[in-house]
Amino acid sequence: MINICFSIFLLFSVAHNTPEKTTENLQNDFLYLIRKKIIVVDTVEADGGLKKAHIDFSQGHENLQISLTNKGTEKTKFTIPCGLVFNPSDQNLQPMMSVQSATREIAPGKTVGLSLHVVCIDSGADMPIKDDKYSVGYIQTGNLKKMADCLCSVPNISDDPMGVQFAIWEIGNPNVTNTRNTMKKEDLEKTVKTYQSNGISIPKMITNAITYYNNSEIWLEQCKVEKKEK
Repeated sequence: MINICFSIFLLFSVAHNTPEKTTENLQNDFLYLIRKKIIVVDTVEADGGLKKAHIDFSQGHENLQISLTNKGTEKTKFTIPCGLVFNPSDQNLQPMMSVQSATREIAPGKTVGLSLHVVCIDSGADMPIKDDKYSVGYIQTGNLKKMADCLCSVPNISDDPMGVQFAIWEIGNPNVTNTRNTMKKEDLEKTVKTYQSNGISIPKMITNAITYYNNSEIWLEQCKVEKKEK
């Protein structure tokens, strides 16, 4: 009798203390809501910010413009997480990863739009231009996810977006097998010395790139993330 009572008590305790998979935490999970088609992603489009920064040699970054509709019957609150990867419709373009979270609450039948700060995670692919299409992918893992979580906790990454971008490229992406490395800092410094020895003005692109590399090392140190081996 004692054993039976204890077993019933144990089962009750486990059932009582084990979180339900349909509780608020799961209902607020962005990918779960998409899979269940409660939240529908209408469009995800690039704004071309990274390409513009590359052309202008300026401090810029990519934002994805996202439109979401609540197809459910209840008001739904959710958070787009840090480290979420967005895949391009054109496979020649760079996949993007969120380094900013976004929380929204949508009433049934309503649509909201938001702008999400993202970074490129494949330096060998082409930069998107305005209105290039993307779709929701997967949650990144490893050092890239660690970096994304760290960046999401920092309020001023928009002050140094290219330093952040170079830090991401320095980490490398284990999900990309054909990543073409950007020019190494050492090569840039050799180029600068060559320009200087010949009395030639150093192009702004090169001086900016060195600054971005220096800043990337600060970000990596701040976030305690190791860069990939050369």
